[in-house]
Amino acid sequence: MSKYSNATAPHLNARHKRNALDNRNTVEKLFEINTGRLYVKLAVTLSANVEKNNFKII
Repeated sequence: MSKYSNATAPHLNARHKRNALDNRNTVEKLFEINTGRLYVKLAVTLSANVEKNNFKII
């Protein structure tokens, strides 16, 4: 009997679907983390530039 017979196929399909969902969730989480870091970096850069410009004005 084949390893991938019709008897085991539904189980394999369910597992692959679950893995695909897990992978997508992981990618979304990584994207959120990287986006968050990017915004923090932008905020720090902007505030540093504002402080520098205010200092020049004074």
